[in-house]
Formats: sequence, C-alpha cells, structure tokens
Amino acid sequence: MRRSRIWLRRVSTSVPNPSNLSSVAQQEPVRVFHTAACSARILSIVCGLFLSTSLFAQAPKIGLLQYYGYQKLSPEQVARAAGVKVGDPIPMAKADVEQKLERENGVVSAHVQGYCCVGDGVVLYLGLLEVGARPFGLHSPPAEDLQLPLKLDLVYQRLVRALEGAHERGLLKETYDKGYPLSEDPEARRAQETLTLLVDPLVDDVGQVLRRAADEQARIAAAYILAYTKERDAAESHLQYALRDFDPDVRQNAIRSLEFIRRSKIANPPPPPLDFGDGTPMPPKDAPVISPTWFVEMLHSVEFADRVEAANMLVRLTEARQASVLSSLEERSLSELGQMASWTVPEHAESAYILLGRIAGVPESDILTSFRNHQRNVVTDVIRQRAAAKKRFIFF
Repeated sequence: MRRSRIWLRRVSTSVPNPSNLSSVAQQEPVRVFHTAACSARILSIVCGLFLSTSLFAQAPKIGLLQYYGYQKLSPEQVARAAGVKVGDPIPMAKADVEQKLERENGVVSAHVQGYCCVGDGVVLYLGLLEVGARPFGLHSPPAEDLQLPLKLDLVYQRLVRALEGAHERGLLKETYDKGYPLSEDPEARRAQETLTLLVDPLVDDVGQVLRRAADEQARIAAAYILAYTKERDAAESHLQYALRDFDPDVRQNAIRSLEFIRRSKIANPPPPPLDFGDGTPMPPKDAPVISPTWFVEMLHSVEFADRVEAANMLVRLTEARQASVLSSLEERSLSELGQMASWTVPEHAESAYILLGRIAGVPESDILTSFRNHQRNVVTDVIRQRAAAKKRFIFF
C-alpha cells in the first residue's frame, strides 16, 4: 500500500470553547493547503513535522496510544501486534510499524500517525482495516500525461515560491473574507488574487487534470486552485471526485476547497430548483449545500487525516440536524464515530462526539457541556442503547 509521507504532527490540547455552537463548526479552515511546496520542506514544517531528533532534546517517547478501525482485534492486541507500548521511544520508521500490523492475521492494511504532544509524550494513532470491514474505496492512480493550463501553472508556481518565502519570514496567517484564502504576504496574496481572475473559464480543464493527470503534484495543485473559482457547481463535481483520489494530499486539498465552496453557497445561495410537475425528484429542503456522501464513506478510511477532516466537515454539514445525513451516519458509521469520540486529544475527538450527539438527539448545549466536562457517556450511553434496540453491532 502507499505510505503516507507525514509521520509526526503537532497538536494543541486546549479544550474547545463551549460557548460556540461548536468549535469545529465555527473554526476557520486549516490555513495551509498542501501546495506543491508542501511535498518537500514546507510540508514537513508547516503542514506537519517529520520525526527528527533535531526537534527534541532526546528521542521522544510514546505518551498515549489511540486506536481506530478495530473490530475483531482488541486495542491491546493491536498494540502488541505493532510492538509498541506507552513509555517506549517512538519508532523511527512508521512503515515498519505498519508492516508489523499488516502481518497480523485478518488485517488488510494499517496506518500509523504520531502527534506531538500531550505532556512530554507523543500520541500514537494505530489504524486498521480488518478483513470484512467496509473499506473506503479509492480511485486507481490516473495515468494520463496532463498538466495545468500554462498561465494557471505559472501563477501557481509563483504562489508556491511566495509561500515558501512567507514561511521563512513567519507570515503564515490567511484571511477568508472574500470566500477563499488570501495570505498576509503581499506577493502570495497577489498570486492568489490572480488565480481568481484566471480560473473561471478554465474550471473544466483544471477538473480534468484533477481527475486524470498521472502527476500527483498537478492534481494537488488543481485541487488547491479550484477554491478560487465562482463556478461552484462544476468545481464541486470535480472536488467530490477527488475525495477518493489515491493521493492523501489531493484528498486533503479537495476537502478544504469544498469547505470554501460550502461557505460561498451559504453566503450566496443559488436559486431554488424549479418544480415542473413532471415527477422529477426534488432535493429535500434541508439538504446540505454540498453532498455529504463521500464524507460519510471517508470515515472508513484507514488514513487518520481522512477520518478527522471528514468528521469536521460533517459537523458543518449537519448544523441543521438533517435527518437523512444523520440516518446515514447511524446506519454506516457508528463504530467509526464511537472510536474517534473516545480519543483523548479533544480536537481530534470533538467532531465525532458532536455527530454522535446529533444522531442521539441530544441538545447541542448538552453535547458541548458533556464533552467539556469529560462526561462523554452522556452521548455514548444513548448511542449504545439505540444500537442494541436496532440490533446493530458496534465496536467501541
């Protein structure tokens, strides 16, 4: 299987602000997209941190083990198969740990992700896809020799260089007032504003690169650029397709661009569809502004970032507690959400917990108060009762 390029990331362990409707629903999108530069030095520094002894006075130790995707195996069995325990130095090669897990009987694939830091230790997430579990199906790697339209590519490369320079000067902030990300760095901002002037007539060309180009850096760039278009429906179609791209960085950019499209559609809603009385099904009045289908499926991904970002997006898409989406989550993803909601790091667990609370019909204020007060059984007990009543097997 393809190995993720990121091994260790930094996290904040601050408790979400309960005065918000939800800190996830209200927060700004992640500032840094996976631009082409992120595949090299900027990815290791801005988007995440590779494990490096230069980052620590001594080899970091595992402070906490967290699990997801287990069904037949218990968390204790997963840890034994991985050959890790709390207090051990963190393994230097994630691929070695993943291969150990994949040698375990009944494990199809595995993903290991380290996050820094909780106390003096690293949080190590061990993820599995077991035989018989529902997989998150990805597209085969595309094979066509396609590149971005030249003028877009030139602007994008200028933006990459500007963002590299901005990072070196500590200029990492972005604003979103115009519905798309704009850097505080003047040169990067000019390049981003130029993208908005160029991309609209080229949306389908960019979309074809995103769908069919063999070059993963071109697909990463295409997913980034589509955040800047006013052709929202066309862009959404291509980005929804990219949610199942073989490359995890493409998927992450697609998620973030879709979040900007979601915000744009809320700020400037399209006219309602006309009912011609010909029997054509009309969308539900409370339907989310973008389709949640592949985000629900992404909760089954073996990749840690896929699960977290999918849950974050689903919190935003269910703010009105759309029954169809919550029903789909209850039918397809209770175990996945339950395992995530049990995680210790609040910013990783909160979205899953909110979704479980909405499925259970718990008032929003009670969801957030119980999460803040470490009383997660307020929601999980109701979920277990519902699952038992409907004779659903859950694994958390």
